[in-house]
Amino acid sequence: MDFTYLALGDSYTIGEAVPAEERFPARLASLLQTGEPKIVAVTGWTTDELTAGIEAAQITGTYDLVTLLIGVNNQYRGRPSKNTVPSSPPCSNSLLVLPATSRLT
Repeated sequence: MDFTYLALGDSYTIGEAVPAEERFPARLASLLQTGEPKIVAVTGWTTDELTAGIEAAQITGTYDLVTLLIGVNNQYRGRPSKNTVPSSPPCSNSLLVLPATSRLT
């Protein structure tokens, strides 16, 4: 059975100036012995830009594991912390349409 992995985020996910094979998703996929992870992440993205990126990626199917590493760019761009939490749910809501299974037992 194939184990699928979706990595979402910003530079925390893809690692600015980090070789692709050393990035968090690649290392985690290697440890879990999964196939190549699907990555939707760009350095500098805020939570609302990630939401747009998720929509643009037209993600279909299901994933066994989804990681979400995002948020510091909201603060870096001077957005009040109260704006970070309200803008996070659209990212999370996008994930809700991706049915999850529990195979990590």
